[in-house]
Amino acid sequence: MLTPQEEANAKEGAERKRILDQKRRDAVAAAKAKGSEPELPTIGGNPSAPEPPTPPPTIKPKYRTAVKIPGKLGFVYNPWTNKAVDVRGIPSGELVRDPQDSNPDHKFRVP
Repeated sequence: MLTPQEEANAKEGAERKRILDQKRRDAVAAAKAKGSEPELPTIGGNPSAPEPPTPPPTIKPKYRTAVKIPGKLGFVYNPWTNKAVDVRGIPSGELVRDPQDSNPDHKFRVP
């Protein structure tokens, strides 16, 4: 899943590519009408410089989400051990670890 910033960057890059492709199509059509070679537009004005590669999106590891304990506000079941964990004061969606769980890889999200 992409972060909002990564999504915005991807959309901006796609829009820039769409505009550039349209300009190239327009230039080819105009050149054909004149009977000459088209002068194709480029990003940054330097035709010999290739477009910089777009970095791959960072992939966040998926974590399990805890389940609320009915009738106990602020307590959830650890999805790894199924034991009660106090998450009062921790915002929803936050990644946490049960201090009573001996495995440090057993992280989960607060519902």
